[in-house]
Amino acid sequence: MPWPKGRLRGPQTSKHRAKIGAAKKEFHRENPAAAKGWCNTPKAKANMRAARLKFYREQPNAAKEWQSTPEAKANQSSAMKKFYRDHPGFQYEIQNRPEVKARASFRTMGDKNPNWQSGLTKNPYPVEFNAEFRERVRERYDYTCAACKRRQEQLKRKLDVHHIDYNKDNLDPDNFVPLCVSCHGATKGKKNRTYWTTVFQNIVSMNKCEELR
Repeated sequence: MPWPKGRLRGPQTSKHRAKIGAAKKEFHRENPAAAKGWCNTPKAKANMRAARLKFYREQPNAAKEWQSTPEAKANQSSAMKKFYRDHPGFQYEIQNRPEVKARASFRTMGDKNPNWQSGLTKNPYPVEFNAEFRERVRERYDYTCAACKRRQEQLKRKLDVHHIDYNKDNLDPDNFVPLCVSCHGATKGKKNRTYWTTVFQNIVSMNKCEELR
């Protein structure tokens, strides 16, 4: 006759379950390898997952509180780093998915962007700021980037023309410098404006002194 595997036993009491739990803990302390092997079985993983879900359903704020602790953040960071080390192309693949790009774009759109200027970038340029005007600025600086000194023929496109004071309506010739794409990109953002304004004003002053010689 096969062993009934506890089917003849009545329902376990809380005292009985506590004894079984204590015995299991003592066994796993004395046999750590056995505990680790059991924890990796599909049945054990399913049991632990079910227990976690039940716990978080009964205490909905516990998950958020735990995730905010330094220990949880460190564990998550180390797990993500290990995962991306083992799957080097996975992060690049995720970042290039259309839905991921759309979410990232939405999070930094409009007034959610740290460089938001209350919509000033949508204001049109004056009519006088045309191709001929920009070409004169490039010619004045001998078709050379005012920051990195690379010449236009070394680049794949024409030099950009940058407003030193970031004011689109200021058409003073001394308010413009030609920049390559890389240097022009470095001037973006609220934090950099004071620094780059001072730098380019000094460059304009030096250029005017050379013109007077």
